Amino acid sequence: MTDLHHRRDRHPRLAWTHAALAGSFLLVLGHAGPVWSQDAAACQGPVDDRAAIARCSTLLESGTLQGENLARAAEWRMGAHFGNGDYVNAAYDADICANLWPDLLMGYYVGCLARGAGGFDLDTAERLCDTAMRLTDDPSVFSVRGILRLKQNRNQDAWADFDRHLQASPRTAQAAYGRGIAAMRLGRVSEGRADIAAAADMDREMNLTDPQMFTTEQFYTAWGLVPPQR
Repeated sequence: MTDLHHRRDRHPRLAWTHAALAGSFLLVLGHAGPVWSQDAAACQGPVDDRAAIARCSTLLESGTLQGENLARAAEWRMGAHFGNGDYVNAAYDADICANLWPDLLMGYYVGCLARGAGGFDLDTAERLCDTAMRLTDDPSVFSVRGILRLKQNRNQDAWADFDRHLQASPRTAQAAYGRGIAAMRLGRVSEGRADIAAAADMDREMNLTDPQMFTTEQFYTAWGLVPPQR
């Protein structure tokens, strides 16, 4: 999972969105970013720009976009909704992306993550994560499914997913923190605390303890996932 180098003046959920969408997804998909037609240019701008979201929605509802530009516009609005904590609409747009562009990893990945973060339609979220895993060998997908499984209280399965991410990418604070929560829920308190401490060390290495940055702990807390009190 891409490290989260994002300023605190953004919504905490935005940082994960930018990191995942602009980092892991674009690398996996092998392109530098969306190619817009002039007509689709309304769907550009900061994802926390409500006016840009409104312009993009008007364009999507106009029926003038076709093919890849339609999928790209939905993709941008999906990220904007997710970044603003509107998980229901993010999932709706993710499903549009998956239907229009079945080989696009992002629709399945965000469809899973939005439902997991929002705590709704979790069976569909599981199916979408499984589809994402068939489309990529990017290990960050395991942490996305791990978050979903923490939400489902499937703690051993969550631990296994975070562990698979760490086996492939050992210096990943987000996976270590998630595995720590899962281990503590399973009663393996010392093991879990060690993982959470390791995640904090990784944050310090990335200078995420700067007051202007969000830590891994703050990302998990924003989704209601905190270590149990033991």
